[in-house]
Amino acid sequence: MFLSGAISAILLYAAYATHRRHKKGKSRRYFSGLVIGGGFALTLTVFTDALLYRLTGESFYSLLQNGSYIPTAVFLAGALQGVVYEYVGSFSLNLWYYPTVRHKHLLFLLLPLFWAIFMIIMQNTFAIFRAVGLSSSGAFVLTALIPFLLIEGINIYTKTWVYRGMLKAPLILALGWFVLAYTFALGFNKFILNPFGL
Repeated sequence: MFLSGAISAILLYAAYATHRRHKKGKSRRYFSGLVIGGGFALTLTVFTDALLYRLTGESFYSLLQNGSYIPTAVFLAGALQGVVYEYVGSFSLNLWYYPTVRHKHLLFLLLPLFWAIFMIIMQNTFAIFRAVGLSSSGAFVLTALIPFLLIEGINIYTKTWVYRGMLKAPLILALGWFVLAYTFALGFNKFILNPFGL
């Protein structure tokens, strides 16, 4: 848990340093936004899963070790939801795009994987807040806000994805994260599958 937290902090600094280097007009970056953003997402996943295990004695990793189908089901559900969001938000409404993916189209194949990882982060975050005694409503609000601040915060520096249209307005973007928190955490747990029964 400590190691993943430390790596996340290092990646935040790397994003900031890359942003400053780019602002100075240097064309080459030490790290690409895709690598930094992807690395940050993975370490955040490990950190939240380890923290959840420390609080409850259960996590997606421990369920996987015990042969449970739940981690795979949640992972695939996240990928599927992500594909729907990409089709509607990115392709149909043109509300965001990925600069790196535009140049290397093969990277489109990675997008469901990143949405699946996002699902695990959102589920872990919601479960952590429930485990420390928050109501479903309180956990829902914090699950929308904290990943929003962390993930959009690093995207400010890396520009892994770029928003267009109404999502360029910060308030609309923040409200969009409440939709994500509902579909990837609260609503999913309520109507489809509650991985930890919290």
